[in-house]
Amino acid sequence: MSDALTTALADVDRMHANACKAAASPRQIITGGGTPGIDLIPAQMGKAKEQLSHLTDWVWAAVRLVATRIAGQPIHVSRQRRTTTRKLALMDEVIEDHPLLDVLNDPSDWFTRWSLMFSTIAGLECTGRALWWVTDDDGKPSIFYLPTSWIEEIDPRRAVWHIRPYGSVETFALPGEEVVHFHYPDPGDPLGCLSPLQRIAKAVVADEEIGTAQWSAFRTGIHPTVGIRVGRLPGMIPGQPGERPVLDPEQKMELVDAVLKLYRGVVRKHEPIILDGIIEGIEQFSRTVQEMDFLDSAKLTKSKILQSFGVSPILLGEVENSNRASATVADEIFVANKVNPLAMMLSESMTEWLGPMFAQGERLRVWIEPAVAHDPEMSRQKWDSAARLGFVTQNEFRRNVLNLDSVDGGDVFRDALGNVMERSADPILHLGASRNGSTARR
Repeated sequence: MSDALTTALADVDRMHANACKAAASPRQIITGGGTPGIDLIPAQMGKAKEQLSHLTDWVWAAVRLVATRIAGQPIHVSRQRRTTTRKLALMDEVIEDHPLLDVLNDPSDWFTRWSLMFSTIAGLECTGRALWWVTDDDGKPSIFYLPTSWIEEIDPRRAVWHIRPYGSVETFALPGEEVVHFHYPDPGDPLGCLSPLQRIAKAVVADEEIGTAQWSAFRTGIHPTVGIRVGRLPGMIPGQPGERPVLDPEQKMELVDAVLKLYRGVVRKHEPIILDGIIEGIEQFSRTVQEMDFLDSAKLTKSKILQSFGVSPILLGEVENSNRASATVADEIFVANKVNPLAMMLSESMTEWLGPMFAQGERLRVWIEPAVAHDPEMSRQKWDSAARLGFVTQNEFRRNVLNLDSVDGGDVFRDALGNVMERSADPILHLGASRNGSTARR
């Protein structure tokens, strides 16, 4: 690295380095510790707060789908150790019982595992960044989600995080070793982050303005379907009509009520109307709200928003032009291109910063179990094949396919003829033994 670049980076460090210890308890910070005061929001906080305020309409629909899908996935912890083979490699030893698993399953008094993951992913999709504060709360390890809008100052080195809860005039400094940082990397700034919502800000704002215009048109617009033209008074000169009378409010209401009483409703749609001396004519007005091509514009902005978040409208319940095959493909694309890559990013961040906080002279790997697209038809075919080949027991089939309770004697493996089989360590050898007629009987 050149001396000039080293000096420049050192200058950046000196500009942002101002670490200190937090003086408040975890509960005090989470609940907005300090005296509520006027809303003095710096630029960074205002930006994140503005981004989170757009978690509505199609943005909410897309983010909700992504967040709920990942929040429902199990989280695992494994211990990494080197193998003794010729080529050194890391092998994972899955841990079933560990303090890290305990705190992930019960993060704090304020969050469950699901709500913690949901909030984290929603914050990521809107602001590009999310924080976990890992600390002791009354002697118990706890994890608190910190909204990006609470970050008052960002240290590029991430050695300290300056946090000011909403409604508080006091800023707290959290040491970097107590913070787990999730973010979408910015290719143009290695110390920054990208907000997915900000990348499609124009489409989001346009969609919101369309909704506002429609709401305003229905709320404040005037939408009469027909107009009643009152007959003229007799003229002073024979053969020439006189002036049209000016009705007072009571007379107008009486005339409207009389017309509605005779002709209102679908059952009287085709009945003729009699135009006498009082009513001279009825003119057709607008049938629908006058729009600026809102329908086509709304479809365009909706498509841009959903595609940017990697969500198909079929997964949101849209049934037009959809079927079982298209729904399955949409779910496969969603899982492969959105859910699992995001889950991998979360897993690597937890491994990098959360794992060392709970490691006891070991290296821990934390990962979210990859999601699998759900295809009921294909899943049933796999279970049928596995049951026919003796790869699953009767009770496994009952529990996972038929949703029935286990039965006595249902935990043995049988071939297609119902013969009891000795389970081999290798399913292929097990299958070969069955085909060669060498099935062991009991």
